Amino acid sequence: EGRTRVRERLELEIDKLKADLEEAERALSQGRDLLRRVESQGVAGLSTELAMLRESKRGLEEEEKAYSSCIEEVNRVLEELLSIEVDSLLTEKLRDVVGLIEDPIQAMSSVRDLADLMGRVEGRLQELKEKVQRKPVLEMEVAKLKEEHEKLASELRGLEVRIEELKKKVEQRNKLLEEKSKIEAQLLRDRDLLKVRESDIEGCKRKMDELRGYCSKAEEAERRASRLERFLGFLEFLRSKVYGKDGLIAKHLRRAYRSKLESDVNSYLSRFGMDFEVELDDDLTLKILVRGREMTIDSLSGGERAVLALSLRLALAKALSSREVELVILDEPTANLDVDRRRELVRVLRDLADEVPQVVVVTHDMEVAEAADQVYRVKKVNGVSIVEEA
Repeated sequence: EGRTRVRERLELEIDKLKADLEEAERALSQGRDLLRRVESQGVAGLSTELAMLRESKRGLEEEEKAYSSCIEEVNRVLEELLSIEVDSLLTEKLRDVVGLIEDPIQAMSSVRDLADLMGRVEGRLQELKEKVQRKPVLEMEVAKLKEEHEKLASELRGLEVRIEELKKKVEQRNKLLEEKSKIEAQLLRDRDLLKVRESDIEGCKRKMDELRGYCSKAEEAERRASRLERFLGFLEFLRSKVYGKDGLIAKHLRRAYRSKLESDVNSYLSRFGMDFEVELDDDLTLKILVRGREMTIDSLSGGERAVLALSLRLALAKALSSREVELVILDEPTANLDVDRRRELVRVLRDLADEVPQVVVVTHDMEVAEAADQVYRVKKVNGVSIVEEA
């Protein structure tokens, strides 16, 4: 009965070994298929496949441990079976038979039992021999499985090295792609900047064209300024040498008009009742004489100075009337004049009107206004000066 249990146990272990062997072959086939897929897929998905390979490797390692344990158990059982001394067992049974020889019936029963036992033992021994003969086959299969496992592990290690290399290449590629993105972004910025610079250059070109136009105008203006400068020099020559107070014409005019101007001034002074006379030299410098004695203008009173200034202005207007003087304007000519001199001024203005077409007098003196042919009044309304005909 004990050997029967051992036999059944061995059969179960052997069946389990066969099942585990088939499972290992399937795992090995899957590992090979996985390796081919990894090789065909390249870098993409290598990390996932590597994880699967590692999981398969761990499974194979566990199966290998189980196989080793089973083999050890089979060896142990076989050794126990082989160590059984069948002859000793038979001898013991024979002693029992001899001890029971006195009881023929019991002896016959023991003989039969012994024969049955020997048959069972021989059958079991034959089965054990067959199993022992299969042991090398199992060991070869296990060795082959170990070899396949080692090969797969080696391929897995090579694949891990390749994956690490590919990871480095992927990292380098990612760095290059990142650098490329940075360069492309910089290139876009540079292009935008180039457009701005080109626009600035176009603006500068337009500005330069404008400046060239300004330069041309400036050069033309400079040439005109040079011509004007020469012309102004000529005018300055005329002013200083010909028409100036020391010029030829001025000297000629002073010589021509000095005596007449001096006579007219003294005539007006006499009409205004002044007791002094004036003399003019060739430069029209004024000298005041009182009964032959020379005096300064500062020695005259305010009224006398006003009469002198008015007489000079009227004499000058009369002297120039021969040159078609069309307008004479007098501003407050009666200031600082007494009543008699204001009346005399009105008569002088009437006489002057016969020689000058138009005489304009600005005054607050109504006596002078009444002697005018046309009177205009100026008044302020809300801060605004309004001119109206009187």
